[in-house]
Amino acid sequence: MNAVAITPLRPTQRYGVCDDCAERAEVRRLGPLAPGAAAPARCRLCGCRMVNVGTFAPPAEPRPFTMADRALIRRMGNMLPAHLLLELLNDRLVADLGPDAPRYTEAMLSDALRESSGGTAGAGGSDWASLRRVLAKARGDGLLQRLTTEIVEDFAVVFSLSPAQALRLRETILSAQDTTTGGYAR
Repeated sequence: MNAVAITPLRPTQRYGVCDDCAERAEVRRLGPLAPGAAAPARCRLCGCRMVNVGTFAPPAEPRPFTMADRALIRRMGNMLPAHLLLELLNDRLVADLGPDAPRYTEAMLSDALRESSGGTAGAGGSDWASLRRVLAKARGDGLLQRLTTEIVEDFAVVFSLSPAQALRLRETILSAQDTTTGGYAR
């Protein structure tokens, strides 16, 4: 009687995952591939491209920002310089996907920062249309009526505005307040 040796399937073959993901606990929850099904082109857990059984190649582009990455960008984007935030995000990416993972780019980060700050350039821009939108929002919220000369002066001191900037700010706010109360703008 001839004995036939049956080699067990490796987790990468059985579950359709890369070598790195084969050791993760989540693999068991995926369940094995259907019998006779071809191995997928991408890892079912991390999404990397699997070239051959047991080997993988990272995707050509970095993965999109995760929810945690977006929260970090939203909360730290105005506190950290962009290059430090990018370095932090890339460190997280490497910790998740390994050293061969493609890194996030400055363009991706700047798009995410723009998206988290309100989308369009006019939302926080320095043109007249965006200034009118900000003043209309302040008027609607009741903030414009509560602004006093002292608050405007304190703002100018805290944010080190030049005398010309402080004067322009004062005139803009007073003009908007005059328009709100029925007076004429200067």
